[in-house]
Amino acid sequence: MRKRNAGGVGEQLLVLLALVGAAAGAGAWNYQRNLALEQREVGPYGSLSTADLELLLEATEAEAEALGGAYQDARDRPPPAGDGSGRFAGFEAAQRHGRAVRELGAELSGLEASIAGMRQEVAHRKSEGDATRVFLRRLLTL
Repeated sequence: MRKRNAGGVGEQLLVLLALVGAAAGAGAWNYQRNLALEQREVGPYGSLSTADLELLLEATEAEAEALGGAYQDARDRPPPAGDGSGRFAGFEAAQRHGRAVRELGAELSGLEASIAGMRQEVAHRKSEGDATRVFLRRLLTL
């Protein structure tokens, strides 16, 4: 009878080891799959460290603030009067002024879009937390 129980314990241990091995294999596969998915989703700022990204964000915000002031000044300033040299001189001057204001606005919009993308990337990096948390998320997320 004793041999029968010893054999049962050995079989149970073997089954337990097989389950642990299968769980470890599945976890490793899941980790690699999630890592590959994350690497495919790397945005335009993926090659920058968090510190460099924050510096770039600060510099871009300062540039946008300066450009915003120039845009506001250009928008508030009335278009220049023509030089009187021709019939359409005033119209052409107003067109040049309007084009310059639109170009400033387009450049400012581009900077604001870049700032939004950088802020989103910084927030994403901060939400990831420490290395243990990232490891567990990659391991356990299905």
